[in-house]
Amino acid sequence: MRQVSAPATTTDDRQKGAGWPDVVIGVCVILWMAEATARLPFQGAWVATIYAVVLCRMLLRSSAILGALPAAAPALPFVALCLLSSLWSPVPEVSLIAGVQLAFTVLCGAWLGQTFGLGGLARLLTLALILGMIGSALNLAGLSAPTHAREGGFLGIYLNKNALGQRAALLVWTLVFLLQTSPRPAARLGWACGLALAIWMLVLSASVSSWAMALAGGGALVLLGVRRRGGTQWRILAVGLATLATAAAVALLMSGTDPVVWLLEATGKDATLTGRTLLWSIAWEEARAAPLSGLGYMAFWADPAKAQDVMLIRLMFGPMVSAFHNFLLETLVALGPGGVAAMLGFLGLCAARLWRLGAGAARSWAMVSLLAFVTLSALGSSLFRPHEITLLLVTALLVAAGAPRRAHERRRAYSRLWRPMTASQ
Repeated sequence: MRQVSAPATTTDDRQKGAGWPDVVIGVCVILWMAEATARLPFQGAWVATIYAVVLCRMLLRSSAILGALPAAAPALPFVALCLLSSLWSPVPEVSLIAGVQLAFTVLCGAWLGQTFGLGGLARLLTLALILGMIGSALNLAGLSAPTHAREGGFLGIYLNKNALGQRAALLVWTLVFLLQTSPRPAARLGWACGLALAIWMLVLSASVSSWAMALAGGGALVLLGVRRRGGTQWRILAVGLATLATAAAVALLMSGTDPVVWLLEATGKDATLTGRTLLWSIAWEEARAAPLSGLGYMAFWADPAKAQDVMLIRLMFGPMVSAFHNFLLETLVALGPGGVAAMLGFLGLCAARLWRLGAGAARSWAMVSLLAFVTLSALGSSLFRPHEITLLLVTALLVAAGAPRRAHERRRAYSRLWRPMTASQ
């Protein structure tokens, strides 16, 4: 029986109620959580201003946030566990403050998803990221030092080259989506110029992993767009790609090259994923020390009792290391198996809601973005930490996809399916 799903366009209708204040506030929140404002002076005052303005706007439009909270329910168990972990954390003030920051991040994501919907969220994200790319391009003049990383690669206005590369990659596949859906030639010209700027910043960042992510995300959206149109183009493209992949695999095997080693070298990695696998083994040992409840949210790196372990980790992997570079292991160390279950439930329900939307470009963009965010977080920790753009956008996607149907709505939908069948009998 064919699955009943809501039209994809219904999630975009909400952006009609968004005004210019919402757009300005949304852009500021995205720029802040994307670390585009990390070099600005008076960070404390900037953060306090963001909190005050966002909360005031939510109070003025309380109906929007009250409508968003039920849709954000899958994220709330994880937030609650982070806050509750301050009760057993060795540094309760750290866990409590970080938990409040995480709750604010989820609240902002819910507000963005409820206010703008999927299509509006893509355009808002594009506007914010293009501003970040323009600021980075201006920093080629050396307005804010340093401009380049020690190992090479342009930083732009961000603190590391991967931050610039990942934001540029996200902008690339979002602009591919907008180019597919924008009916006006003038809008397409603007998106094409933004795409050129994003690719330029991607090249300057010298972030190979970001290049791979941009190619995979943008390529997937192009393939899905061709598939939606149907016809022989999809078959020709699919056969061509399969032929290229087969030829590449045969060439690697005939040359005696290990495909895994070749892939790691092509992306600038080694067998340890630049030390990540060693960090993961350390995280696993720490998780075994508190197997049920975990140590507490964000507690490991601030616990005085763990100061020697942290010092040894930083001697091995660098002075700036403050994460295990895997969001599930971070969650396991901090919150135990219950935290991992809450996080996986949050992501699984987000994917399920997006899948229930009607097939279209918006759903394709959202699913590609979700998959990319999870992949990035498997090699980082952005879904675990507060004030991060990844957690913000995943929550926004969850709420923009809408709450699941109530039981009586599902029964009504199925009855409409069965009625023509029974009438024909």
